[in-house]
Amino acid sequence: MRRHAYTCHVRFSDVDVYGHVNNVKYFEYYQEARIAFIGSLDEPLFEPTRESTMRQVVARIDVDYRRPILFRPEPYTVETWVTRIGTSSYELGCRIVDEEGTVYSKADVRLVAEIRPELIGGIVIKVGDTLYDASVTSQLAKMRTETIAKTIEAIRTQSLRFAAAT
Repeated sequence: MRRHAYTCHVRFSDVDVYGHVNNVKYFEYYQEARIAFIGSLDEPLFEPTRESTMRQVVARIDVDYRRPILFRPEPYTVETWVTRIGTSSYELGCRIVDEEGTVYSKADVRLVAEIRPELIGGIVIKVGDTLYDASVTSQLAKMRTETIAKTIEAIRTQSLRFAAAT
């Protein structure tokens, strides 16, 4: 897989009194790039306009600081790529570079996915106060209720016929 490139501008509020980017801001840069990377996939892992079948959380992030990032008008690039895909987690490699390819920081990120089986194969959309539930779980529950109601009605009908015959 090719590396995703995210353009990252250093904000004046990101730097300390020495003109260096505060180390906590690196995590924000990696987060911004990770969200852009996930959104750029052919089949995004989440869509902001609908409830996703998968939630993901950062389980681990290790940042290696190579060089100080300085405030400057030119943006840096945060590259993100997949390094491992497991059964319930995946890992990303990331790095912050300048236009010459100088590496300022590297990061390894592990994300853990929580699959939401109640939504798999369907969708749940809320528009205003109205909830449209087309999830598989909802459809199966509706079928179950209808089947039980039909079975009860058939038993009643048979009971009435039996009672009338005796």
